[in-house]
Amino acid sequence: MSSYPAAIAADKSALDYLKETAGKTKTVKGRGVRALASFLTGLMEPLNRKFETASAVIAGIMSIPIFLDVLSRMILGKSIPGIIEMEEFMMILIVFLALAAVQRDKGHVSIDLLFSRFPARLRDILDISNYSVCLVVFSLMSWQTIVQVIQKTGETSFSLGIPISIFLGVAALGTLLLTLVLLGDLLESVAGLMERGGAGWLIPALLLGVFILGLPFFVKMLPGRFNGLPLGLAGMGLLFILLLLRMPIGFAMTVTGFLGMLVVSKHMIAPLSMLGIAPYHATASFILAVVPLFVLMGELAFHSGISRDLFDSAYKWFGRLPGGLAMAAVAG
Repeated sequence: MSSYPAAIAADKSALDYLKETAGKTKTVKGRGVRALASFLTGLMEPLNRKFETASAVIAGIMSIPIFLDVLSRMILGKSIPGIIEMEEFMMILIVFLALAAVQRDKGHVSIDLLFSRFPARLRDILDISNYSVCLVVFSLMSWQTIVQVIQKTGETSFSLGIPISIFLGVAALGTLLLTLVLLGDLLESVAGLMERGGAGWLIPALLLGVFILGLPFFVKMLPGRFNGLPLGLAGMGLLFILLLLRMPIGFAMTVTGFLGMLVVSKHMIAPLSMLGIAPYHATASFILAVVPLFVLMGELAFHSGISRDLFDSAYKWFGRLPGGLAMAAVAG
């Protein structure tokens, strides 16, 4: 009888040892995955920094051609030849050179309304699902952009005669770097899930990503033709779900648009081609050139203190009036 309690204590000690060993194993595996992610990030960091610096410099000098063009119209009565193409090419460089660096800094706009309220393990699972979906879509995008580089080799712009393949190559390289950064983020999320003892949830998280990517094929198997208003409502619903799960807004729109094209297309050729064509042509827009200029103006106003001084001056004038704070904010 005296040996019975001793046996129970020995079994408990063995069980505690096994639990501790299993926890250490999970931690070691998580550290291994995190080390791989850190290695991948460190490998790309020098190139990302150079591209980010180049993008910032181009954004800074982007206003000079526009200023000279306006001056030329006022004095000479004519525009500088090729100014529109020049600004469009600058837009390509600004956006695609900084694409990976913005993702590295988690600077892409996302909605954190519900996501921040979830437990840490659930956040890791959803991050793994989001990163896996984005990784597949942007891998396809980089591949198709490279295809466009090959197809457009020898083609030049209309006004300046610059080979378009150069800037398509920049778009392909920027998208490829973004894909690698997403791979590093995916590995970081996997490491976090393992370190929290949730390694068993890794496969369900990846299956959730597979389910999202497979939605067009599931829809096509449904009886009847699914298009028009029902398809649009379903696409909007999927977009809002992805946004609430904290997928960056631009990424969610890209994924939703790609999946929608897979639904309406009989073959995968058109959706894949659009992944290589649409990003370049949507970015190379003279109309959008005003966006980085406004951002540059805001940065100059913020760091120089102009915004604060304008608000202080406006508040001294309107602060005593009813609604003075609001009027000072608008005026400043």
